[in-house]
Amino acid sequence: MITRFAHLNPDKRGEPIMGNEDEGAEGRSPPEPVASEAEMQMKKLETELKIEQERRLVLERQIELERLKRSSEPGVSSGDSGGQDTRSELRHFSKLVSGVVPKFPSEAEVPIWFESVENTLEAYAAPRELWGKIVFPLIAEKVPFVSTRLTPPQHSEYEVLKKTVLEELKLSAGEYQRRFLGARKRASEGWRQFATRLQSYLHFYLEARNVKSFEEVIELLVADQLKITWPSPRCAT
Repeated sequence: MITRFAHLNPDKRGEPIMGNEDEGAEGRSPPEPVASEAEMQMKKLETELKIEQERRLVLERQIELERLKRSSEPGVSSGDSGGQDTRSELRHFSKLVSGVVPKFPSEAEVPIWFESVENTLEAYAAPRELWGKIVFPLIAEKVPFVSTRLTPPQHSEYEVLKKTVLEELKLSAGEYQRRFLGARKRASEGWRQFATRLQSYLHFYLEARNVKSFEEVIELLVADQLKITWPSPRCAT
């Protein structure tokens, strides 16, 4: 309301011009949401899993092509065809495995290495009776005692090789536990490989503790936690 008293009338010069802020806000695009670190890690994990799946498919195709190639090769008609076929298979699978399986590792990683070898041999459908002959050169290169401790016929027996090596390099249950609790993802491995390594550490720890059931797992976890929180003799006095 305008009065005849000038000093009481509102000063229109100080009033904001309505609509300018709204128009400016409408003209600006809303800020893009910033992805959290967890979302970025999840996307990275999904990408790595996708790459791993694609690599697996390529490997399966290669295996299938090798099977088709071998099945189309003409058979050997001589009386020694069985022996020649076996030697041919041994050379074939040894070449495949040597390009996939990592070198024989340090003591703590040996059980995981055997698991990796077995998974690879199964993926390539290598005959079980050839496993020992395929693996022996890979082991003997790093573990010389295998050659002298076992007889030549035992060199071709995979289970004997595996048992001998694991018994010689046997780790304590505590060592497996420390490796499980202290494991960190390596730069050279994906998240899926890291999870597999953790599972292997835990599996060998439970095996070393002779745990067979879920109830025993619970008892072991409780006992381990009690050991951690149990006061030392110095603190108890």
